[in-house]
Amino acid sequence: CDRAGILVWQDFTYACNTYPDHDPEFMALVQQENETLVDRLRSHPCLALWCGCNECLWEMADSVGNNPPRQDQIAGVRIWRETIPDICNVLDPCRPYIPGSPVGGAYPNSESAGDCHWWLQVFMSGDENKRLRPTAIDACRARFVSEYGVYGPCDMDSVKEYLKPQDRNRQSLAWKIHSNQGEGGWVARGIRYHYGEPDGLSLPPFILYGQLVQAIMHGAAMDAFRFRKLDPKADCEGALIWSYNDCWGEVGWSVVDHYLRPKAAYYALKRTCVPVKVIVRARDHQLVTRVVNDTLQSHKAVVHYGWV
Repeated sequence: CDRAGILVWQDFTYACNTYPDHDPEFMALVQQENETLVDRLRSHPCLALWCGCNECLWEMADSVGNNPPRQDQIAGVRIWRETIPDICNVLDPCRPYIPGSPVGGAYPNSESAGDCHWWLQVFMSGDENKRLRPTAIDACRARFVSEYGVYGPCDMDSVKEYLKPQDRNRQSLAWKIHSNQGEGGWVARGIRYHYGEPDGLSLPPFILYGQLVQAIMHGAAMDAFRFRKLDPKADCEGALIWSYNDCWGEVGWSVVDHYLRPKAAYYALKRTCVPVKVIVRARDHQLVTRVVNDTLQSHKAVVHYGWV
């Protein structure tokens, strides 16, 4: 990342849970681990910021609602609000630090301040049509979308590396074990929504159309977020996908699979993230065209338009 100029958002190793910050022995390990981590990584120019935890503050807010939390409900807050920032202040004082993600606003996953994990509104919605409809993403008003994602299968060549021939069908136990537990048939539903009936497909075309569904949604999402850059009513200054690659072969969130083979969504994101891009989105029953320029130079262009 240093060589390529890729900025890194570095989480500390606390996620989606509570932690016993009342236990002196545990807190001694917290101190030692995090001092070691900061000392090891602080010299990298690619390091953009430190983040205390992932979704712990959000889950804590959901668990207590509008009531003041009890002591047993705030386990871990000392780590993210005191221990880690104290370590960063000593060992890496010039680097930004935030206590968790999402954070900001009156609610830790607010769309009006800080960063937002934009899952429940579309990508994990119980509304099947909303979850599969690219235009639903235009409802987002988050200032910085730091987590969102779409399922997609690996290439057939990758499937052949992690499944035996007799297991290369969607009914096999091995296939189901290598499908993310939250996927729950959404790839098939996406194929049905965008293309046609998936049930009669053999595995290669199922994988192809499944990847294309992931590509449609990822491309549309990034277009929708970039479209709002510097929007006076709904500014969006960035988006981070979940996720780039997988830790094993599976039908999962990644756009590059465990064997480093890009999925179709990788190319959709590459296409929509070009520095200068013409983006068309629906606004108030009209089509609105914007040209987004992420370079440091002005850009002159002729935009050809039409209706298909």
